[in-house]
Amino acid sequence: MMHHPEDRSATRALVSIVMPAYKLRYLDEALTSVVLQSYPRLELIVCDDSANASIEQCVARHALECPFPIRYFRNPARLGELGSKLRGIGLAQGEYIKFLHDDDVLQPDCIAQLVEAIERNPGTAMASSRRVRIDDDGQPLPDILATCFPFADDVLIDGPELVSFLADHTINFIGEPSCVLARRADLLALGNELMALNGKTIHWVGDLAIYVKLLRHGNLAMLASPLTQFRVSSAQFSQGGRDQPGIGDQGHEDLRQGIRQLGWRRETGDNRLVRVAPLSPHKARVFKPVDLVNALMQSAGMAERVSMT
Repeated sequence: MMHHPEDRSATRALVSIVMPAYKLRYLDEALTSVVLQSYPRLELIVCDDSANASIEQCVARHALECPFPIRYFRNPARLGELGSKLRGIGLAQGEYIKFLHDDDVLQPDCIAQLVEAIERNPGTAMASSRRVRIDDDGQPLPDILATCFPFADDVLIDGPELVSFLADHTINFIGEPSCVLARRADLLALGNELMALNGKTIHWVGDLAIYVKLLRHGNLAMLASPLTQFRVSSAQFSQGGRDQPGIGDQGHEDLRQGIRQLGWRRETGDNRLVRVAPLSPHKARVFKPVDLVNALMQSAGMAERVSMT
């Protein structure tokens, strides 16, 4: 029996894009990148944390041209980023969750590539990709150590070994929440402790708290293409003292301590070494140890030229 292309799209897994929204300035650009996604089965969940109707009106305009459902919800009270994420996960109906912050931008094939990476590699807990930092005007910014891609091509990274690595080296090369795709069931299983480890909320690097809990149970598919643009706006940078030296140090320490307390840091061997396998269909799926610190430094070129923050 022959199947038409449209029949295949109906069998693809539904992906729910969860957007915590409270800033209008870049929302139009973020929503446009959602509407232009090539993946055929999507829904967008917008949890509006703002004080007026501007975001609702912007979402309504995009809903007129969007080929998939946009489900808008005004938060009954200010929930903040974490609360909006939790609400969005609960409202979502998809098999997968794709977070998108209201000032970030997805490339048109972002979701399609991330879904394929998870579904073609059994045992994969989450997928992410290289990302590009952009400024207020959408212009690319130089890489920092965390945004340098430490591999030559798409790879599969051993999840539990990466968690152990992060107990010593909290370098978030995995990406911000807008970069990643994960299963909704796995995120729901984390309950309200989404950004907590061992009962302690992790500040500044709360996204890593999510990732380490997911990666305890599966691998990370990491794609070399820059599929997300992560905005580093001047307002965001100075808000809450983000420009103060050492402001996030406690969050990094809490994350490292939490991983150790949970017994997720390996006690033998070199913790800089993490097993990595190529994702290419033209190469054998053989895991080999990679010194991740060295790989990141090499990808950054001369390390002293690259900011550690």
